[in-house]
Amino acid sequence: METLPRRVRDDLEILWGYHDMRHEVRESDVGIGLGSHDIGVAVFTARLFGRGVFPLVVFTGANAPTTIDRFPGERPSTTARRP
Repeated sequence: METLPRRVRDDLEILWGYHDMRHEVRESDVGIGLGSHDIGVAVFTARLFGRGVFPLVVFTGANAPTTIDRFPGERPSTTARRP
């Protein structure tokens, strides 16, 4: 497995720290799944919904040239078919 150069890894850790807001999961009126190239965003949002953290989910985003092959069709159906 190829490793990242130390300089790149340091930059990535700064970026990760910026995005990792360390929020605690708590009940809310609605969950928002922000559009992403990472199907894990939709999966995690769906799991929170399934746990009853919120009664309503709104997903944002749409297919783009960079995602059309990875997510053919509508996102909910793509996520629903995920094993």
